[in-house]
Amino acid sequence: MSERCIQYLPIKTAPFLGAKERRNMTIKIAETKKMLVSQLQKISAKIESKSNEKKEIIADLLRLENKQKNIKEKIKILAKKQNFTISEHAMLRYVQRVLDVNTDLVEENILKKIELASKKLGETFELSFDGFTVVVKNKTVVTIK
Repeated sequence: MSERCIQYLPIKTAPFLGAKERRNMTIKIAETKKMLVSQLQKISAKIESKSNEKKEIIADLLRLENKQKNIKEKIKILAKKQNFTISEHAMLRYVQRVLDVNTDLVEENILKKIELASKKLGETFELSFDGFTVVVKNKTVVTIK
């Protein structure tokens, strides 16, 4: 409540006030009441608006939680159906440790050939040799065809 409102609210109407003062007091009280009713209406409208927003947010939250639950269930079902796979790292370790292939030597052979070609071809190119093609992008071998 603003100080203007408080200022106009009489605690008691003094009996010694004249008719003009009592009329002014009555007008001030009516104006204050009108202002407070207006403020109450604005606040009530804001409360109703926020309440509607809250309902929409709760409904959205429930929809999202339901969607999340469905996705988790699908993931669970797919996980049960999925066959075993092997990572590229595990495959590399198998080649190195079980097949006893020296991958450092393989890397060295490939890099020697592409370093010579890179002087002419730049940082991104494809180079074919020994029956395969090396694809280089930004100085990194990204695949071998």
